Amino acid sequence: MGKEKEEEKKTVGTCPSCQEGLLKQKKGFYGCSRYPECNFTIFDNFRHKKLTKTNLMDLINGKETVVKGVKNKDKTKTYNAVVKLIDGKFEQQGFSKK
Repeated sequence: MGKEKEEEKKTVGTCPSCQEGLLKQKKGFYGCSRYPECNFTIFDNFRHKKLTKTNLMDLINGKETVVKGVKNKDKTKTYNAVVKLIDGKFEQQGFSKK
């Protein structure tokens, strides 16, 4: 696989903050490629559950997304959380039966 394809895999879309840079995968988060001009970042997990590329694309496009298999506080059960990105932070909107 070429370097270009590898870079493409690490990119989830256009930065929702500056609308110019690309969000690229770093260690534990995604950050705008225009850093330091734009310092937008988003974690790659919600409550210790790794987000999928689809989750991340939904979030940066202003949509709600379902994060499956999130563990409850005492880690005895899991649930599916409906999450949205609001002001650069994850906010749980509810639960999903999906």
